[in-house]
Order: sequence, then C-alpha cells, then structure tokens
Amino acid sequence: MSILPAKESPCYPPRENNIAVPYIDGVLAMEHIFNAILKAQSSVWLTMCYAKIHYKIPPFNKSIINIISEVSRKENLDFRILAWRSKAIGDDFEGTKEDFRKLKNLDCKAKIRWDSNKLGCHHQKIFVVDNKIAFVGGINMSEDFIDCSAHDRKKPHPTHDLFCEVRGPAVMDVIHNFVQRWNGATEKNKKYGSFPQDNRPGNLSDYPQQPTHEKEGDIKIQVTRTIPQGAYEDEYLKKGEYSIRESYLNAIKSAQKYIYLENQYFFDKESHHSVIRELIYAAYREVKIFIILPGNPDFTKLFSREFLREVKNHPNIYVYTLATSYEDNRKGKVIYSYNDIYVHAKIFIVDDEWYSIGSANISYQSLRTDSEMNVAVWDPNGAKKLRQDLWKEHLEYSDTNRIQYNQEVIIDNRIEKAFEQWWLFARANRYNRKTEARAENRLLPLNINKYTSFKKGFGYIKGIYEKSKKRLSGMFGSLIEKVREHT
Repeated sequence: MSILPAKESPCYPPRENNIAVPYIDGVLAMEHIFNAILKAQSSVWLTMCYAKIHYKIPPFNKSIINIISEVSRKENLDFRILAWRSKAIGDDFEGTKEDFRKLKNLDCKAKIRWDSNKLGCHHQKIFVVDNKIAFVGGINMSEDFIDCSAHDRKKPHPTHDLFCEVRGPAVMDVIHNFVQRWNGATEKNKKYGSFPQDNRPGNLSDYPQQPTHEKEGDIKIQVTRTIPQGAYEDEYLKKGEYSIRESYLNAIKSAQKYIYLENQYFFDKESHHSVIRELIYAAYREVKIFIILPGNPDFTKLFSREFLREVKNHPNIYVYTLATSYEDNRKGKVIYSYNDIYVHAKIFIVDDEWYSIGSANISYQSLRTDSEMNVAVWDPNGAKKLRQDLWKEHLEYSDTNRIQYNQEVIIDNRIEKAFEQWWLFARANRYNRKTEARAENRLLPLNINKYTSFKKGFGYIKGIYEKSKKRLSGMFGSLIEKVREHT
C-alpha cells in the first residue's frame, strides 16, 4: 500500500528524515511541551485557541501565564504568541484591557498578537521551541481538556486527546505557517490587538524557503493545513489550502485492512467527495472501520445524526464511545456508575502504516472554514505502536490484565479478530451499564439517540445568551469609559 501525500499547489511537500513522537492525553503532552518551553534557549512561538491562562499545568504547579512570563524574561529569548480573538465561551485570553494589565504586572516580555478569522475559528494548536522542536495537536490549554490516561473515574469532565512532537525538516513548515499568520494577524494594529500596546511588535523577516535542519530520523512527515480563502494575507494562499481534507481522502482510498479514527465530530458536506462518504466506500471494499466519538456530544450533534444513521448499520463500520465505571455506594449497595470520556481527539490511523494527528475535526468547519494544522506521518512502526497504545488504554490492558482476548486484539496483528472482539466488548459493557455492573473496559457502543436530543443544545444556546448579555454590558461600560476620557 502507498498512501499518496496531499499535493495541491499551496501545500507543503512531505519531508524525509524526521522524528515523530505521539503523546496520548493532555497531562503527558503538556509535560513534554512545557518542559521544552522551560528549557528554551533562543525562541518559543505558540498559538492559542480556547486557552485558560490561569490554569496550572501539571506537574509544574504553575499557571500558563506565569510560565509564559517567566520564560519570556530569559535574556535573548524571542517569545511570541498568536491568540485567536474568539469572543467565544471557553476562552479567557482575548486581548482585553484586563489581559494587558495582568501581563504588565507579571513583567511579561512575550510579544503577542491577536488574530481573527471572519469565516470561522483559528483552531491551530502549535508550539515551536528553539526553531527545532515542534508540537502539533488538538489539546486546548485548559483544565477541561488536560487529562491523564487513567481518566479519573469520578472527574466531572474526563477528556481524551493527543499531540505529536516533531523534529527534523518538517519543523520548518510549522515555522513557515506561524510567520504567515503572525505577519497577517488581523488585530495587530487595533487597540489591544498587540502586546505590548505601547511598542507593538513588528513583522517577522522572510521565512525560509527550504528546510535547513539536519536529519533527525527516518520518518516522512507532511505538515497539512486547512486555510480558508482570505484567512491569511499571504498571496500564495489567496485561494486557501485544504490539504488536511485531501490527506484524509487519500488515506481512506488507499486503505486495505482497517481504518481507525477518533474524532470530536462526525459531519461533512454531503457530496461524493466527502470524507464520510469515502469511509462508506472503503467499508464496501471490506475495509474494517473503527470509529470513536464522544458519548456526551455538544450541540453540534444535531449535524452528525444523519451521517451516523448512514454508517451505523454497515457490517464493516462500528461506532463506539468511551466511559469509565467506578464503585458507587449511593444507593446503599455496591453498584457501578459510569462517567463518559469526552473524545476531543483528532487521530486517523490506516493499516499500521500511516497516521495523522492535529487539530482538524471531521466537520465541515475544520475541513473548509477554520484554520487547522495536522501532521501526516508515514511510519509503519510508529503507526502500529500508536494503535496498540491507544487500544491498551481503551481496553485497560496492562501487565496485570493480560487476558487472552486483549492479547489477540492488541499485541497480535489480527484486525479481523479485533473488529469482532470490540463489538462484543462494547455490547457487554452496554449491558453492564444498564444493570449498574462494573465495565470490563472503556468501550461502549455509541448511543445514536444522544445525537438527537436537544437538551444540551438548549444549554449551549443559554450559555451563549448569558455571555452575550455580559458582553453587551461590557460594551456599554467601555462606551462610558471612553466618554469619561474625553470629558
């Protein structure tokens, strides 16, 4: 099998001689990322989306804003942040007067620009340290998204996600993207659009046209993106870039044995070119398809339900979710309660040969209107290990829990057997959940009915309403303040 790289004209080519290291779940990923940031010698460049800057990153017991401020004060270190000005629920770093006050009080020396996207979200999550290490993934820097692989069984919002560390020539493409966004940031000349406000940071010099890094390993990596038309000022991207979508389609069309994906969303534009339609075509070719989605979806579930109905009855496609069970004595007897794990991951693995990790959901927005970044990795050893590590976590396989069926579906390369066993595991756990018994592992069949309920949708709408009231109040407050300044 040979999975073709994305090849549309604006996209980066695949680069040889890299190292790729996936990190499963937020605590492990952030430990590696912030260790690298704390050890930085020359530069730290990062993008923020849905960040909670006062959250203390484990295991450092320091808030994000304190770590940024501390590292930014290092002599001769260039610290830059691109933050999405989202005006959305879940973000507390939007470039307000209060944000600037906090940054000044902490003597923060970072250069910061805020950026907006008129079509959608700047959803990229990337870090580049010392011009040689890049981290690309989908984990938001906030408490709700940074979780450990154990997924504390009683934690209110356990969340599953991934990041990937990259070293080698592919890092230069991550740098190139940062420079493009930095120089074209939409808010840079607006009040509170750049920090420091009194000495706004200027544009970066021309980015390198060719990779200059020495060989780091033997892995081929392609940095793929979604850049909607008009989101970047760069003339090269005037028509946008959609290489993430192309890489997904190429991988699906090339699949021979299996496709394994975890994603937060599952909806696309209805056409014969859609990612979901190609998955169905692959299933008709006898490719086994494992899909893991959130069992507790947000309001966008209303977009997913028709697509889920289309795939759920296909004999070669099974759709699952994840949950942990824990002993609960609240009824005066030993019963087991269940806690859904929110699947925020964006992972695609094909035939133990290729994988993609990044920020892009299987959704119309991520594939067409939001700015996104993934890394597509050609690495048979790494792809197989990543699949096995994910399955060990979901099936709760360990040195002390090596029962035979787990051995067969994780360690042995028996996809047919795994496909059958996953179906049995999930349905057994569905019965266990119904009878308040302990789950054998974390797999459960996805309950399609949860994707047709409006309850959470109304909750989300109510949240938008409450925040809108607060923003409206803030707008009037700002207006009064401006009048006072001129009287």
